[in-house]
Amino acid sequence: MTNQTSAALQGNLGLDHVGFIVRDVAATHALLAQLGFTLTRRADHTRVDANGKVVSAGSAQHSIMLQDGYIELMQITDATAGHPLAAAAQTRLGLHVLALGTGDAQASHARCTAQGLNISPVANWSRPVDEASAKGLAQFAFFGAAWSPSDPSFLCWVQHLTPGLLRPPGLTSHANGALRLTGIDFTGPTDAALVWAQQLIRSGGTQVRQDASGVGISLQPALIRICLDAAAQRVLPTALHFEVADIAVLQGRCAALGLTTQHGPDGSLVIDLQAEFGMPWSCKPASHENLQTQQPEPLPCPS
Repeated sequence: MTNQTSAALQGNLGLDHVGFIVRDVAATHALLAQLGFTLTRRADHTRVDANGKVVSAGSAQHSIMLQDGYIELMQITDATAGHPLAAAAQTRLGLHVLALGTGDAQASHARCTAQGLNISPVANWSRPVDEASAKGLAQFAFFGAAWSPSDPSFLCWVQHLTPGLLRPPGLTSHANGALRLTGIDFTGPTDAALVWAQQLIRSGGTQVRQDASGVGISLQPALIRICLDAAAQRVLPTALHFEVADIAVLQGRCAALGLTTQHGPDGSLVIDLQAEFGMPWSCKPASHENLQTQQPEPLPCPS
């Protein structure tokens, strides 16, 4: 695909959020609160069915709202309610949602259809917001690409219809200094990994590099790294990257909880959350330059 075609499809798309399927959303909330994250209160999703009736979507969630992007923690509460990811937990827990933000879901749907992508109709969902600084019903329109539980992630496009309820005052302030989501790593065998990279580009990402280690794809303001590993069995998400004001606070909280950490060559703190989220979370201290430009650094895939 040419850069012009990719740009035409992308429009104003960027990484809206990532979503983790977890076994117990309450226990996950407790762990992340102890790590110093501010989380939204529990909310149960609802959807509008074919008859125009509001019904349960079969999932409950908490979110970590960051200055750029957010992390959704979701538990499937009713596998029979029609949730598109109802079968995800039967395959693996962890990151299953890669959501692209759009200002116009219908226009994005039309562009994706014109590109021949296999996508669902636009659906209307909602979740209650009951925070100290805001109360109401957060509403959003979204559609998703065809998905199976063995896929690297469920790709979807989201338009927030009530943006004022997305980040109420106080929700982006975290005791551990978390600032913004900067990237996700996927790792897999060469052929399958390159297919996944092309799917992300067709869906609205912009390729920023390709070398022997993998492909870098920009979904502003985040960098998606597709890392090549001949020994891998399939493509899986393998790391989450975000920035913090000062990693010392987060490191202290990890130590208090007995979580294993190590320091990466770029100065990041890598937290072993494999058991909880199927991958490590890597946090890097934000530089003054990065805070001003709001651009992630294009790091090579780990060797």
